[in-house]
Amino acid sequence: MAVPVSPTSPMPPTGEARQLYQQARQASDQGRWQEALELLRNSCRLDRELGWNWLELGELWRQRGELMRAMVAYEAALAARPADALELHRCTEQRLDTVAAGERLTRGLGPVCYRHWLAQHEPALPEQQTPLRQQWLSWRTDRRACPSHTSWSDQRIQQGWLVLLEPEAVLRPGALAAVEAALQVRSDPWLPDLISVDEDRLDPQGRRGDPWFKPDYTPESFWSTPWLGTLSIWRIDWLRDRGLPPPPPDPEQWLAWQLQALAVCPRQLHLGSILVHQRPIQVTGLVSPASLTQARALEAHLRQIGEVVTQVEPHRERGTGFRISWAIPRTCLCSVIIPSRDRSDLLAPCLESLRATAWAALAGRSPAGLELELIVVDNGSREQATAELLRIWQQRLGRRLTIHRDDGPFNWSRLNNVAARQARGELLLLLNNDTEATAAGWLEAMAGQALRPAIGAVGAVLTYPDGAIQHAGIAVGVRDAIFHPYRRLPLDHGVHRGRSSYLTSWGAVTGACMMLRRSLLAQVGWLEEALPVEFNDVELGLRLAQLGYRNVVVPEAVLVHRESQSRDAYRSASEAEARQWMLSHWGPRLRQRQPWWPRQASGYWEDGRPISLPGEPGWRPTR
Repeated sequence: MAVPVSPTSPMPPTGEARQLYQQARQASDQGRWQEALELLRNSCRLDRELGWNWLELGELWRQRGELMRAMVAYEAALAARPADALELHRCTEQRLDTVAAGERLTRGLGPVCYRHWLAQHEPALPEQQTPLRQQWLSWRTDRRACPSHTSWSDQRIQQGWLVLLEPEAVLRPGALAAVEAALQVRSDPWLPDLISVDEDRLDPQGRRGDPWFKPDYTPESFWSTPWLGTLSIWRIDWLRDRGLPPPPPDPEQWLAWQLQALAVCPRQLHLGSILVHQRPIQVTGLVSPASLTQARALEAHLRQIGEVVTQVEPHRERGTGFRISWAIPRTCLCSVIIPSRDRSDLLAPCLESLRATAWAALAGRSPAGLELELIVVDNGSREQATAELLRIWQQRLGRRLTIHRDDGPFNWSRLNNVAARQARGELLLLLNNDTEATAAGWLEAMAGQALRPAIGAVGAVLTYPDGAIQHAGIAVGVRDAIFHPYRRLPLDHGVHRGRSSYLTSWGAVTGACMMLRRSLLAQVGWLEEALPVEFNDVELGLRLAQLGYRNVVVPEAVLVHRESQSRDAYRSASEAEARQWMLSHWGPRLRQRQPWWPRQASGYWEDGRPISLPGEPGWRPTR
């Protein structure tokens, strides 16, 4: 990783662009702001990849109060030097938080920043007058062409596309022409059967806000936040050939129809473009009849496909989406594995939080049928306080606690493998000693997912001690598979419609709190011991996905993760070697960020902000 050069540190005077950069800094120090601005502009034109000239330009704009221009320049610095993205992130994070009239990007993309993106960076759509080449059937406005709602046999249109548009939704001018253009430039020879798009909302004054940049399709993500309700586009001959009926006339019944169609496995294409506006939603805490109808439809569908759900209910706090609960067998033993070396100040709160939130399971009296055994892997502890702590907990839990002594070098994968082979539980929970559970029910929620046959690894939402998100899933394929979406955002953030508040599929989950079936871990060959510290959890997620299992994060499981905030994971002595191992074994997969991360969301910023074109307004990259 390159060492960052701050705007006040010297750079070698090589190349005309760098010389202009140095001259600009001297002019800025002497108060000749306009001269410095022109020098930096020329430097950026000569060398768009230097990066630090863009950063200095952003500083000048920020000092002059031109906050939107400053944001554009900061973004250009990141785009110019992706190899230094993490260091540049640190240089610009606090500055970007003050951009946009006081809006803090640590809360997510606000209306001022979003309007800036719309004005400067949103890709333009074709002109509204662009002629359409294909047949388009709007189920809202052209329904007279479709007198029957039970069969396609008497329909006038036998081919083309069915546009299922929510009654209150508004298509952007040129939206359908944009879909046609996207279909024409595709390299794949096949036509999709279903097309989905991104969307935003209109406020009462007609102003755009609250964008929803969506991931590609994964079942759990769609079930919890169905994203086809505002607009979905279906290939008519595919619907007819699969024996699927036309949609029902009542929009409240559309989700049931969409679930029926999705069960036939259509080829899906998600266009990363905002093509439709949704009307504002009123979050009152009351559940609408439409939401209850859709919840019942989703519950019926899940049971029909074999999912052992106990309840599907509308998400009251968010106003959209659903909470889904799965059943647990009457008897299920989970082995909790906690590697630890001294640090009784961390281990004691971790054990106490387990007692406070899962005492019934520890005592074997959980009404949900979940029982726990604890395995503490003591990796060479020397402190008397640690020995005393373990003695006390051994007295409390008896046979429910096993202490395994291992004095070898720290290797997280090996320590967990040894304990997992000895564990008696059907489920394994790998838990760091620096985590603390915050509320009851989290273990049951994770177990309900881990017992599903389709699921691989199950993760929790981890927060820093200040309450900000530390982990809500790992988006494999973004920033070499170490991308943690929504990091440092508050738990109640609204980015991507509050995605981390819902059950969501990800490429991998962190090993700091990971549950999976013991038989499944044995099936994939245990944890990779060639990765003693970094990326072992990501590598496991990749192997599970390779076998067809899905990894999910459960929003009902929220734990505090204490040590990670003080440890710089990007400067670990073993990180470079581990990264090289991952690239050599999983290189092609690490360059594919779908379906986890939205196409329009930046890969350099965890807060979910959209991708922006580098440079000042009007500037376009050459590559």
